[in-house]
Amino acid sequence: MLPPDYIRGPGLTEVASVDRARLLRLVLDGGQAFLLRARHALERGDVAGFIADLGRTQDALVELTQALDHTRDGAVAAGLDGVYDILVGDLALADAARSLGRIDAAIAAFGPTAEAYRRLLPR
Repeated sequence: MLPPDYIRGPGLTEVASVDRARLLRLVLDGGQAFLLRARHALERGDVAGFIADLGRTQDALVELTQALDHTRDGAVAAGLDGVYDILVGDLALADAARSLGRIDAAIAAFGPTAEAYRRLLPR
């Protein structure tokens, strides 16, 4: 895993001038970064930081769920929607339990999920 100093969210300059596909890629990248930051905060005992970054990860997942095009992407979109629901639930459980194990499970699931979503985005 990367140390916390290397984990950054998307820059405001990038977000202000991008197309929809690039914006969704930034949301994916941000969600993964915030999830890693939440893990590092929990390791350090920084509960406030953990809660804040976990919330940002959940916000990214909600944004991605809302961006799915069920008409165009059909079964793939439905599958990703279900995975996002599971991830949001897992993050809520990790928050309640303050569990590194649950966070690690979410990190392991988020990577392949993000990659599947990236494949749906136009280049």
